[in-house]
Amino acid sequence: MLTLSRDRNLSTKPTSASIPDTWRRLFPDFRFLIRIGGGAYGEIWLAVSADGQYRAIKFVAKDGSGDETRYAREHRGIQLLQTLQNIPAGIVPILEVREDPHAGFGYVMELADAERPLWQ
Repeated sequence: MLTLSRDRNLSTKPTSASIPDTWRRLFPDFRFLIRIGGGAYGEIWLAVSADGQYRAIKFVAKDGSGDETRYAREHRGIQLLQTLQNIPAGIVPILEVREDPHAGFGYVMELADAERPLWQ
């Protein structure tokens, strides 16, 4: 399940100015607001679609080291999740996956439930 950072001090969060151009080109129909999470496999950003829907977008970059084990593991996992007909409770649905063969891939998710949205 997508876990959102509980840090409510958004002034210290990376803003859309810090998102790489590669990811902007991969998702030109989204406006990126703030980084809401991240870890060993990538960064998660709060974004707004062209039709006004708030979504989480996770970016998984190729690290350039030549060892793509972690990248391949995450990519296989997302492909498997997309094939599920019935999403188990606690799993955030993957709405779309886009890939740049040189930079990595990103996927659009519904936002996880939270007591209070982080951007409010």
